[in-house]
Amino acid sequence: MQANDQTLTGALEKIAEKFGSRLLVPEAAHTDPREELIIRYTIGSGKFVLVRGSPKIVVTGKIYKLNGDEDGKWEGIDEPVAPIPETFVPPPEPQPPFDKPAPVVDTVEVLSYAKGRFTFGDGSSITAIGPANIRVIYYVDGAAQLWITGDQIITNGTGAFADARGLKTVGGSTWVTAEKAADLTAAGEFQAKTIEVFRVIRGKDIKRP
Repeated sequence: MQANDQTLTGALEKIAEKFGSRLLVPEAAHTDPREELIIRYTIGSGKFVLVRGSPKIVVTGKIYKLNGDEDGKWEGIDEPVAPIPETFVPPPEPQPPFDKPAPVVDTVEVLSYAKGRFTFGDGSSITAIGPANIRVIYYVDGAAQLWITGDQIITNGTGAFADARGLKTVGGSTWVTAEKAADLTAAGEFQAKTIEVFRVIRGKDIKRP
């Protein structure tokens, strides 16, 4: 029985090592050994603020590694450029075929723009900016779900990421209670959670023009 316990413990330790504190993205997912692929999730809060009558969404939160270890903080701003009602309407349903260049790909209107700064646990940071899309649905109980996706360009950074370049994608989800959801721009503070994926080349590996 003791041997079985030890075997089970050993197996759990191996699983924890693979998916826990040493969790790394597989090498096969990198295009080059110098490309750094970072995946994090964030938990924080957001709120609508009005600047000269124009709504902005300000979000702040803590950064976590996929094993749950805290790894810094981030702050960002999303600026809608379309009226809130337009966020309720999904884009056109894409038509097949999906493996041939026909028919034309429908245009999806960009509904917002976003920028953010991510400061990791070692003090290094990454900044990124780019177009985003915000979509809203209401639950049957009146609560609202806001999704924000962003396709951003890494413009710079500090510390280990000084002069870095690359891409950052985000899938964000915010939830507003039924009591606050009647008027989203006046909802006050609401919870926000995101998944962040960074593809980064550090400044030392980039050849300047």
